Amino acid sequence: MKFFSKLFHITSKLYKTTHILIHKAAIMSLKSVQNYVVYNAQHKVLVCKEHQYAITDVSRHFRGDDHSKMSTETRLKIRVATQHLKLTEPDDIVIPGSNSFPIEGLKLVEDGAKCNKCGYITGTLDTMKYHCRQEHAWKAKDEPMWTNQAVQTFYPGTIYCIYVLILAKYRKFFAVTLPMSIENQTIMDQMIEG
Repeated sequence: MKFFSKLFHITSKLYKTTHILIHKAAIMSLKSVQNYVVYNAQHKVLVCKEHQYAITDVSRHFRGDDHSKMSTETRLKIRVATQHLKLTEPDDIVIPGSNSFPIEGLKLVEDGAKCNKCGYITGTLDTMKYHCRQEHAWKAKDEPMWTNQAVQTFYPGTIYCIYVLILAKYRKFFAVTLPMSIENQTIMDQMIEG
């Protein structure tokens, strides 16, 4: 009897503590968790700032080994602050056009490549060379048939587990236009002014 009484007391205390944490976290806005995630309203994706890719399941993502040092309270705050967001399913994401500026939070690969023959876009030169050999019979002695291109992707390509394996099929790079640096903009302004 004593055991059940003690168990009830511990369970009750845990229940109250959990509800207090949930209440406190509910008060937190999305702004309060911006150190961890950024929401892109245009594409309706939530991006993990540490990993620099879109998240489809907030609870699962922040439970992973990479976030093992994150406190339970912080994970709860993130979950509560983002639970109201309507996130686009990976199948439904519209890939931005080539004149798009980089999407905040997503990893920017400045040394990506775009195939001049078919428009295929990738984040590495080795992958582009492989593509050109397989698809266009390119040989190493030939001139490159690609151009350097800054690129991004919503989802990762590294296969860590089944969850990421599923997302890997959604790893589609898209070209982005880099905004002119302040230094280059100043030079251009001076040239225009004469």
